[in-house]
Amino acid sequence: SPSALLAASSRREVVACVKSELPAGRPVGYKIEDAAAGVSATISDVTETCEDRGSARVAALSSCLKEGADCDALIFELPQLWIIPDPDFKARQASIGLYPGSFWMGFFRSWGAVESAEVFFKTAPPGSGEARVHLVVRHRDRE
Repeated sequence: SPSALLAASSRREVVACVKSELPAGRPVGYKIEDAAAGVSATISDVTETCEDRGSARVAALSSCLKEGADCDALIFELPQLWIIPDPDFKARQASIGLYPGSFWMGFFRSWGAVESAEVFFKTAPPGSGEARVHLVVRHRDRE
């Protein structure tokens, strides 16, 4: 199950979901930079949210989303099958837009009008087992 974290930089803030824990060598306070893209971020907080039936899970996720209310975008790392329920699907492009009538688009509309939602296939670190993707969502105005 994913965890949520808030990564912050001086220009933008992004809320992201990662697999159960931070990658080795990337503790809270770790700065990530991509000079070519002109992007940098610092991991500022991590909250475990894997207890599916725990009431604390809902509160923690809600809190993370509220903390990210001023962020430019939400980023989630999810199993590809959660977005595209076809185990034989192979991406031919680096990214695609999230289908407007999908469950996920409806879910994200719970927080306001969605400006854009994009699924990235090549950015999630490879792991053992199922393919993972990054889902990036921008709202016009978060509610």
